[in-house]
Amino acid sequence: MHDVLRLVDRVTDTDSTVLVYGESGTGKELIARAIHYNGPRARAPFVSLNCGALPETLLEATLFGHRKGAFTGATETRTGLFEEANGGTLFLDEVGDMSPSMQVRLLRALQEGEIRPVGADRPIQVNVRIVAATHRDLRDEVAKGNFRQDLLYRLEVIVLSLPPLRERREDIPLIAEHLLREAAEREGKRAPTLARGALELLVTHEWRGNVRELSSVLETARILSGGEVIQATDLAASPAFRMVAASSAGGGLDGSRGVATSGDFREQVQAFERKVLSDALDRAAGNMSGAARELGMDRAQMFRLLKRYEIGKSPATKGGGRASHDEEPRTWQLSGSARRET
Repeated sequence: MHDVLRLVDRVTDTDSTVLVYGESGTGKELIARAIHYNGPRARAPFVSLNCGALPETLLEATLFGHRKGAFTGATETRTGLFEEANGGTLFLDEVGDMSPSMQVRLLRALQEGEIRPVGADRPIQVNVRIVAATHRDLRDEVAKGNFRQDLLYRLEVIVLSLPPLRERREDIPLIAEHLLREAAEREGKRAPTLARGALELLVTHEWRGNVRELSSVLETARILSGGEVIQATDLAASPAFRMVAASSAGGGLDGSRGVATSGDFREQVQAFERKVLSDALDRAAGNMSGAARELGMDRAQMFRLLKRYEIGKSPATKGGGRASHDEEPRTWQLSGSARRET
C-alpha cells in the first residue's frame, strides 16, 4: 500500500489516464478521489459511473448525453457525464464490462478529446481526466477478444494494483477503528472499541468482499454490541459474516483461522467463542481474571461463559466439598484440550 500511495502522489499533478486494478471493495474509487482531490483539478467536478450497471444503450446516453427526440423516451435534452466532468475527473468503474461497440466510442473520446451526444449533429470538445478501474485482467480479456487492445493502451498509461484485504491483514485493525469512528461521528456517539477476541476474528477472516464487507460486518456488530466494547460474537452475528461462513468448504473448526466452517450458524458462533475463551485462558496461564481483562469483559461474565461451554469444572471448596455455581473459579489447570480447576 505504501508503494501504491507513493505512485498516487506522483500522478496527482499530471493529467495522465490511470487504470486501477483490484477486487470489488478494495477501494478503487477512494484512490480515484484521492488522485482528483489532491491534484490541480480538485475544484472541478469528480464524476463516477459503474459501467457494468447499465445496458449499452443507456450507458451511451449516460456518458455522452442525448438530444431531445433522439430515441423513444428522450423527451428532453440531457447532458452526459463527460460534459458534467468537463475540467475535472471521470471515474469509470468496471470498464472491463463495456461492450465492444461502447469501447469504440470511449476510445474515440479519449483520442480526440471530444464526444458526440446521441442524436447530435456536431461533436463537443471536452477536457476530462479519466481514471478507470476493473476487477478483470484486461490483458487476458484482450487475448480472449473481449477487450480492444488499442483502448487498453489508452487506459494503461499509469497502472495501480490494489491488494485485497486478506493480503494486508496488518491494516485491518486500523481500517476497522477508522470505520467505527466514522460511523460514531455521524451519529454523534462515542466509537466502541474491539475486544481482543473480536480483533483476532477480524484479522483471520478471509474478507472476500474486502473493505465493503468489513464495513457491513462492523456496522451490524456496532448495533448488536449495545455498549462500548464489540465482542467476537457481535461480529459473527452479522448477515455478511454468516453468509461467508456458511459457504466455506470443509468442516469443523479451522485451526488456521479459528472459525467454524460448517454446521448450524449457532454452532459456528459457539465453536468460535469457545476457542477464543480457551486461547485466552492459555495465554493467561489459566488465570481467569487475566483472561477476562484481555477479552474486555469482567470476571462474572467470563465465569458465565466458561460455565456455559463447560470449560473446566467448578472449583473444590477448601473443605473438600464442591463450590456452589455462584462461586467464581480463580486459576484453571490447562493441559491440552482438557481443562480442570486446581
